[in-house]
Amino acid sequence: DASTYEVAVRNKINSDDRIEIISPGRAARETRIIKMTDLNDEAITVSHPNSTVILTLEIPCQSNDIVRKK
Repeated sequence: DASTYEVAVRNKINSDDRIEIISPGRAARETRIIKMTDLNDEAITVSHPNSTVILTLEIPCQSNDIVRKK
C-alpha cells in the first residue's frame, strides 16, 4: 500500500535510492522510492537540493518526518 508525500529536498536524491524514514520516538524505518515526480507530476530520476518533489513510498510517514538516504 503505497503512500505519497511532498518533500523538501536538502540533499540529492535518486529515484532508485534506498532511504530511511526518521520519526520522533520511533526507530528508523527503511523503505524504497516507488516513484518520484516534480510538482507538475512529471516523472524525474534525480532531485537536487532546495527543490520540492513528490515521493511515493512503500510505507506511510508523518508530517515533519526526515527522509535520509541509506
